Amino acid sequence: MGKGSNAVMIAMWAIVFLAIGIIGTISITNYAGTSKASGLQEEILTSEENVAKFDCPDTLKNQPIVVYDKATESYLATTVNIYDEKGQFKTNTTTSSAGVPVNVQACGNYKAVVMTTAGTSGTASADFFVGSNDASTLFLYVSSLDNLQVRAVDQDTGADLYIGTDNAFLVNGTSASDVNSTLIATTAGDVAKAVGADGSLNYDLYLKAETAKKYFGDPNLKTYVCVDLGSNNVWEEPSISINGATPLTDVKGSLKGNDQGYTYVSNSEYCYDMGMPISNGQIKLSISDVAQSGQNPGASDDIILYFLPEGVFKSVKSATLGQALSGIATDASTKAGAGFGAGHTPKITLETS
Repeated sequence: MGKGSNAVMIAMWAIVFLAIGIIGTISITNYAGTSKASGLQEEILTSEENVAKFDCPDTLKNQPIVVYDKATESYLATTVNIYDEKGQFKTNTTTSSAGVPVNVQACGNYKAVVMTTAGTSGTASADFFVGSNDASTLFLYVSSLDNLQVRAVDQDTGADLYIGTDNAFLVNGTSASDVNSTLIATTAGDVAKAVGADGSLNYDLYLKAETAKKYFGDPNLKTYVCVDLGSNNVWEEPSISINGATPLTDVKGSLKGNDQGYTYVSNSEYCYDMGMPISNGQIKLSISDVAQSGQNPGASDDIILYFLPEGVFKSVKSATLGQALSGIATDASTKAGAGFGAGHTPKITLETS
């Protein structure tokens, strides 16, 4: 073959290699992700058009999910809801230690959400991508929730206060007691605090979760204390601080509309974001309040504190049906606390006379 023929062949091969390079470049650009060979997680495909260009069979969309309890250091059998990238509910699964595969029916980006199990376990969420192959196991880590406990001290006298309920004899508050519609008085005979005209009430409440490694209220969400001063208008706004820090600011007016209608919130004049979780490690909540000028708080002027942690729940309202929402209360017609167990009412009454 002559030199002219060789030149023609070289030119033809150059064109072929150039075409291959262009095709390869287009493929990588459309994929908008890292190579599977790199071992890195693939990024989101750039558009629905690009997704359609790749083999995405309906039979390979399984995402194994495991939920792990950080306190008990064990796997947790619970419901995990799956949402698409628009926040719409797609499906759910009940987890086990083996990692239950959930089939989401289509390639794309999803979020797995563990709802709060009030009084038992907290929430967790994670984004994941489902492509043409089954994904590696997704681990979600949740906090264990527990009952709230309290002991109390009178700041003015330094005396330990007495703690109990309407149906139980009050005990000296030298050790923590469960909060469940709890009363705090000055003696074992359920004698209330005598405030007096223009007087004040100044208490330190030492709060903690009942069990080590657990929390009252999810540490990933907010916990509020709301204050009901009664209907007689005898008290000024209270001063509440945590661990001796600057007094908290009332945030009731900025709470979500759904929470505003919750009984414990609507009964209260003030609500405060505690700014930290209540763990098994004790925190000190200091409350001070003074009677309005000329007022003498009596037996009908007790100060009531509600401790209200947020939770994550699945909405039942038509406008947000199925969505994962957070708040103090669920949005069911009969509202319930989203973050604390039904068996313990997180209410403390500071009795006055």
